Amino acid sequence: MKKDLRKKMETEIQTLQQQLVRDDDDVYFRQLDADRVIRDLKVAKYQVRI
Repeated sequence: MKKDLRKKMETEIQTLQQQLVRDDDDVYFRQLDADRVIRDLKVAKYQVRI
């Protein structure tokens, strides 16, 4: 019984760790996209003024 519980806990912890890493990656790439859009918008505003 203890082995089963330990194994189940290990798999749940591994799953949670994988989700955390995946979520961090998603946030990172969303931020990169947001930064790119903001930069492009600033360039477009600058070009319109010229």
